[in-house]
Amino acid sequence: MFLSFRRLFKASWQSIIRNWWLSLATILVVFLSVLTFTGIRLFSYSVNRLVVMLQERVDISIYFKKDVPESEIFQVQMELEGLDQIKTVKYISQDDALKLFQDKQKYNPAIFKAIEVLGTNPLSPSLSIKAKTDKDYQSILDYISQAGFKDRLVTVNYEENQRVVQKLDIVNRTINIVAISISVLLVGIAVLINFNTIRLAIYTSKEEIRAMKLVGAPNWFIRGPFLFEGTIYGVVASILTMIVISLLVFAISPKIETSIPGLGLAGYYWAHFIWIFFFQTVFGVGIGLASSFVAMKKYLET
Repeated sequence: MFLSFRRLFKASWQSIIRNWWLSLATILVVFLSVLTFTGIRLFSYSVNRLVVMLQERVDISIYFKKDVPESEIFQVQMELEGLDQIKTVKYISQDDALKLFQDKQKYNPAIFKAIEVLGTNPLSPSLSIKAKTDKDYQSILDYISQAGFKDRLVTVNYEENQRVVQKLDIVNRTINIVAISISVLLVGIAVLINFNTIRLAIYTSKEEIRAMKLVGAPNWFIRGPFLFEGTIYGVVASILTMIVISLLVFAISPKIETSIPGLGLAGYYWAHFIWIFFFQTVFGVGIGLASSFVAMKKYLET
């Protein structure tokens, strides 16, 4: 069995060397297909993780008029905490709001200058409300719009935060559709090129095939080298993809983590390295085997 396997591998490798230029083109296109396949998966993880992170930051902020006493704000806080849809309600005083604002604007000296000129704290006290689920936010907004304390509010801030998440989700879906379309196109090109590669291999090996038939070689032994050839293209493409993706993750993940702390792209990639390699290899080998089967069915009479 091992000897037969070795012969099949040797025959397929000789065919690849014989048509090296076409084999190289096939590997390149299969590589691009596998690279797109893995890239879509990593991109989808990154955007989904970003959406989750933003959703965790989404809240309803209700801002009170400056002349509303803290005791009344605490009463509103207790009222809201009694709602089943609400997870937490956090009070942010004027001083705390100013401190948070200054921390965010610490690299903008003009903001500090403007506050000094005003001489007073321009920010309002607020309550930051987090719901138990995303679906609960609308019912909380409805409650606030009809509550007895609504006339003590300056504004309710929710739609802007939610709009960012919605836009990001739309961008994610759009880019995924475009990436999948490109992937399908590349797969079609890879199958076509691999099909022609196997067809040429069958043509150049026709004398050997005829000789094997005369000596009674089984069909699987005749077909084996061409299936092995398609498999080799998929495996080589997968290995090349893993090298390129690993280098890219190693190079750009620190920059991404600096810009978006907590995204964890590198951690996700290395934690799922084996599974990513497995699935992309199956994908690449599937392209090679599918095109090999079609070419053999059409041009190989066994």
